[in-house]
Amino acid sequence: MHDFLHQDTIVALATPPGSSAIGLLRISGAAAFDLAGAFFLPLGAESPQIPNKPRKAQFGRWMDGAEALDEVILTIFPSPHSFTGEDVVEIAFHGSPYILSRAIQQLSEAGCRPALAGEFTRRAFVRGKMDLTQAEAIADLIASESEASAKLAMQHVKGHFSSRVKAMRDQLIEFASLLELELDFSEEDVAFADKNQLKNLLSALQKQIEGLLGSYQMGNAIKHGIPVAIVGPPNAGKSTLLNALLEDERALVTEIPGTTRDTIEDDVIIEGLKFRFIDTAGLRETEDRVEQLGIERSHQSIQKAELVIRLADAQQETESAVSAEVKTWAQNTGKSTEDFLVVWNKADLVPELMESKKLWLVAPKSLGLDQLKRALLQRIQDKGYEAGALYISQARHRDVLTKSLEGLQRVEEGLESGLTSDLVALDLRYVLHSLGELTGDISNEEVLGAIFSKFCIGK
Repeated sequence: MHDFLHQDTIVALATPPGSSAIGLLRISGAAAFDLAGAFFLPLGAESPQIPNKPRKAQFGRWMDGAEALDEVILTIFPSPHSFTGEDVVEIAFHGSPYILSRAIQQLSEAGCRPALAGEFTRRAFVRGKMDLTQAEAIADLIASESEASAKLAMQHVKGHFSSRVKAMRDQLIEFASLLELELDFSEEDVAFADKNQLKNLLSALQKQIEGLLGSYQMGNAIKHGIPVAIVGPPNAGKSTLLNALLEDERALVTEIPGTTRDTIEDDVIIEGLKFRFIDTAGLRETEDRVEQLGIERSHQSIQKAELVIRLADAQQETESAVSAEVKTWAQNTGKSTEDFLVVWNKADLVPELMESKKLWLVAPKSLGLDQLKRALLQRIQDKGYEAGALYISQARHRDVLTKSLEGLQRVEEGLESGLTSDLVALDLRYVLHSLGELTGDISNEEVLGAIFSKFCIGK
């Protein structure tokens, strides 16, 4: 976004479009108070004006010529103590689409520009109210659909991730400045930077970055839903299990083998974590080309899933055969056998199963679902999930951290091989630049445009 656009005063609806009890308009910019004051008539006042009490809601009328368009509540937030760092006005109207569109039209005609996607948050970033990782986290927080994803986003909004990145960058800046100083005195052969201390720092920072990179897979799963594939032979009850988990008739269930010919996905929240269950086509040998395609997708789902429920037919299958199959799948996909949960369905037809320690189900009656859910949660904890731990979930963060790690490794290799300070300093600058890209200390217009274009208009 060009700098001149930041001089405009902008307006947008900050609540979802459509009819509602309340619709909130947000105005930000140097002329925000004057523009809102041209239409707001406080209770008891004789002419439109802006209130002089910051952060205190005031009741009044929003005027449209000589008549009131609506009764509203208006609050002002003077710069710099506002979300964007500019003068901000928020006006709560009744949520009539006509009233809200008319108020926006009035403000636009008076000189207020409709906001671009993410422009309020972008202005907050430009004015130093937050860094880039915090701005991205606001979008994640708005989009969060589970307690775990909301808490993850909130950690980033609070700056837990960016503070760690900045701490790493600050330590490297100190050493980089000493190396640069050596270059200024290169003819005098003096050393200001302790190379051994730098090596120790490089090792510690690499471990930190590797830890963050290692958290990406789990962080991404928390954000989008932990993928769980439900696989097994035809008529094992996979679709019935999905319907039981969803408490809805989401998947078609019949006694005809091969009914499910494509993957069906839906989400279930279990104790604050979103799981994305994938019902797959029954695995068997078939000449039906369409069913074959569905079975191929079933194998793809196994590959991509974080966990796999191998649903076994308690009447038709043996434990040894199912165990052998799971070992083969684990070998072929590079997964651990711990990523597979063998669950025996139709346990009511084999009563001794209910007395065993095995996972069992009577899917049509939802019996055994609670123990399955507990088992899923336990497996996720076994894979490293810890409520409140810091994870990264943005692909951009993963990519930039990967570049930073590669840069640190080059610096370390340079020190080991006895590279001159000027070449080591060059690689250090690369790492500092990469870490600066994360927080927005070093920004690229294209990157910023891509990030903020994903926001809703009113944020």
